[in-house]
Amino acid sequence: MEVRRWPWDVRKLRAEACGGILAECGDALMFGSSSARKKSEWHRDGSVQNVFNALVDGCAIGALQPGGIRLLGLHFEAQP
Repeated sequence: MEVRRWPWDVRKLRAEACGGILAECGDALMFGSSSARKKSEWHRDGSVQNVFNALVDGCAIGALQPGGIRLLGLHFEAQP
């Protein structure tokens, strides 16, 4: 999936969705998917895989923004 080819409005909507998934189900990355599934009402599958995909998509979108993104002590910046 080539995020840089997405129109700005699609990137914005996906970034908002990723933020919501991470805020609500982020504990799935630390504790497994069962606790996230119990909490999640709007996101059908709070599995570790889907939460990780949201993290990766969010990082990819953030890397395309001016100045990039800093995560876990690393800086990611891509040319749009």
